[in-house]
Amino acid sequence: MSAIAVWSLILGTLAFAFAVTPLFGVSFLFAIPGLILGIVALARREKPFSVALLGLIISAVGWLISIIVAVAVAASTVQSLQSIKNLPPKPATSVSASKPAASVPAIAPIVWSGDGELVTEKQTLNGDFKVTLTTSADCYYGPDLNGAGFPNVPSLMAPGTVESNLYDLSGEYYLQMFTGPSPQCPWTLTLTPN
Repeated sequence: MSAIAVWSLILGTLAFAFAVTPLFGVSFLFAIPGLILGIVALARREKPFSVALLGLIISAVGWLISIIVAVAVAASTVQSLQSIKNLPPKPATSVSASKPAASVPAIAPIVWSGDGELVTEKQTLNGDFKVTLTTSADCYYGPDLNGAGFPNVPSLMAPGTVESNLYDLSGEYYLQMFTGPSPQCPWTLTLTPN
């Protein structure tokens, strides 16, 4: 059995396996050599042809799937950023000089954190909030604040912090955090009243 054909099959299998995970970018590291070795094995007419051909096909499929996933993730990120950018500006408020301003008690920020996926209890939220999502691992983080007519909070794919603003919340909401692939994906999401 040809070593080149076998390596083409191994690299093709790794390319396909990584293409369907959040680490889809790693798929290219295996797909390109798998494609090259498969072509070389077929050009040299090394036997068995089926192993070389299968390695070539699996590498190509893994490469195509990773491109499709990369385009889908990029489109999702662009859409999330556009939804944040298109939020209406917070209306300006004015204070009348004829009346003293009433003292409003400060509302404490709401902080949710976890080390993986989580669904919180419903909480009543009213008003405007600044949202801060902080992550600290190479994981996918997909927060979803559920409630009547509310847009999703942006997702992250690596350690970092993202902020956005939410306006005119009124009702009960709960946070559902999606993470992966690692079970250890620490995060903190803070809602600070504006």
